[in-house]
Amino acid sequence: MNPADQLLTLADVSVALAGFVGIILTFQIRQQKYISRGRAVSLTLIVFVSLAAAFCTVLPVALMNFGVEDKNIWPISCIVGAAFWLTGLIFTMRNMKLEEDGPTSRIIFRALLFIVAAFIVVLLMNAVGIVFKQEYGPYFAAFIFGFGLVLYDFSRLLLHPIWKIIRKREETGNVAA
Repeated sequence: MNPADQLLTLADVSVALAGFVGIILTFQIRQQKYISRGRAVSLTLIVFVSLAAAFCTVLPVALMNFGVEDKNIWPISCIVGAAFWLTGLIFTMRNMKLEEDGPTSRIIFRALLFIVAAFIVVLLMNAVGIVFKQEYGPYFAAFIFGFGLVLYDFSRLLLHPIWKIIRKREETGNVAA
């Protein structure tokens, strides 16, 4: 499968994830009076990363269609991708309050932020040809990581209400078989 086909497949998956999250979010918000800051940040990031990935996976194909020379496609795409990742990182750091989370969540969250920052550096290095040769691989890897991040948050979004019900039952002694 060539890079254009891979990227268009990722774009389809990105839009589908963002749409599915929107549907789930609509139902969950109707059932809850309060949504924590952490969940709001996670939901924002799921939608942002999914839609940014959709744009960034279509961007190189658009550049190809507009006749941009092959040697310039990945540097341009990497700079734009790094800008999106940086925007998400800044948003997260400004809006997330880690003191609301447990120690395990804080460790995972900080590790993920570190990986995002590393991918920003990798994308910029690839754009200017340091270590990497202005190639497709690092760009693709950044968005595969983004999908992993979205899927991690998405699974938490789906499973959080279930575990909340189970914990509430266990606290009241009403444990179903």
